[in-house]
Amino acid sequence: MKKYSFLVLCMLVSIATFAQKDILFTSTVSSDSILTGNYFELTYTLENAEMIAFNTPDFEGFEVVSGPNTSSTRSIINGDMTQKISYSYYLRPIEIGTYNIPTASVETEQGTLESEAFQIQVVPNPDGIIQEPKQNKQEFFFDTRSFDHPFFRSPFEDQPAPKTKPVPKKKKRKITKV
Repeated sequence: MKKYSFLVLCMLVSIATFAQKDILFTSTVSSDSILTGNYFELTYTLENAEMIAFNTPDFEGFEVVSGPNTSSTRSIINGDMTQKISYSYYLRPIEIGTYNIPTASVETEQGTLESEAFQIQVVPNPDGIIQEPKQNKQEFFFDTRSFDHPFFRSPFEDQPAPKTKPVPKKKKRKITKV
């Protein structure tokens, strides 16, 4: 009986290990209000699915400054795989007003997913202020410069700069034609 219960337990653990992760399709915008003449970042991210096709919305009323910029990551930690692909666009509104960015859709083997729609408010900019969009930068777990331990130091950090000998100047020779 112990043998069968152990087999059942192993099967349950293996099924849980190979279970399908949740598929997510998200969209983010760096700012929902912007000064005239500035731009913002719009990002679409698909997690834990293979993409067949990506259908972007019509960016009517915007100038596409940059995009689509793509990034993808895959990680396997203790046999658990996650994957993520992102498409980002930098958009500059053409005029003052309220703009709607419609939904984007992505086709996967599991079906079609849609993102949420956004509303962007563009306000006048009488002072001509130019702002960079907020970027989602991933920080490392720790900054190695804050550790005062030889393991975290550069091997060249404690060495003095190499000494160089001055190069003697060459004597100029006078050339005469005969």
